[in-house]
Amino acid sequence: MAINNSNPRHQPCYVLHDHGMPCVVWFEDAVAYYGVPTVVFDLHVLVSDIETAAQVLIQNGWTLVPQEKGKIGNANVDYAQRRLTPPSQDSHDAELSKPHPHTSIPPPPSTKPPGPTTTVLLPAADWNFNLEEYAPENTKTLVTTIFPPIAGLLDALIDSLLDCPSNNDILQTHIALQIAYLYDWAPVLQDRAFAERLMYEHRQYHFDVLSGMSHGTVPFISHQRNVREALRQRTHELQECSALDNKALFSGEREAQLLASMHNPFPEKEEDWKEEDGWEVYNHLEKIEGVANGYTKPGDLEDINRQGA
Repeated sequence: MAINNSNPRHQPCYVLHDHGMPCVVWFEDAVAYYGVPTVVFDLHVLVSDIETAAQVLIQNGWTLVPQEKGKIGNANVDYAQRRLTPPSQDSHDAELSKPHPHTSIPPPPSTKPPGPTTTVLLPAADWNFNLEEYAPENTKTLVTTIFPPIAGLLDALIDSLLDCPSNNDILQTHIALQIAYLYDWAPVLQDRAFAERLMYEHRQYHFDVLSGMSHGTVPFISHQRNVREALRQRTHELQECSALDNKALFSGEREAQLLASMHNPFPEKEEDWKEEDGWEVYNHLEKIEGVANGYTKPGDLEDINRQGA
């Protein structure tokens, strides 16, 4: 079995690399590498061929777990996978963890990363990730890497989300969360210029997230499927936001921020707008058509305040 001084949780990847098989970690382990403080569960690993990879791990002590249905998190899936349990803990390590025979003081807690856990092998092609660039003969990248580049990770997650069956809400939510975590915790994704590192058909997705859309919602995902197809057909031009006038794609908080940044169409009334009045207006923005265009006349504002009272 391969011996590696890095995180023992990722030991299956090192074993596969020792056999010339490129692979990368996926889901929680992948986003955690980019600063997301997520809890890790099963170790998901993308490989080119799950059958060959499974045989390599079995030959090195892993045990194949029979399963009738694939599973990602709490979602049942039709995607192919092979689930394996790690080798039993080495008896020598187990012996070292016991208290010394001449003292009742237990050993201190281990500061080492968690050891191998259940490994779930996934075909990279099913998750829209191109492993060819990690092949041993490719001198441009190191075959020893186990973490996907952030652009490749985001590209693959976006495609996986938009390709996800619409009737599998649990899986759709699982993937959407991975993307949301990355945007929340990876500073590089707050740069509009990062879009240049993404596939062309995903650049509008990036712009729309940065514009404040409530990404991860069913309306947003449906909208982005249409946008991706339009970009593929070259019938859509990239813009700062693809649907600024669609209230269903923005949260109420974001709508308030957008309106707060707009020019006041009634400067002569500004002294009459108390802070609480302003928030009262924002709380009832859904009663106005064309939110992004502001109010059309003072009477609209009065009607809204009376309805919200």
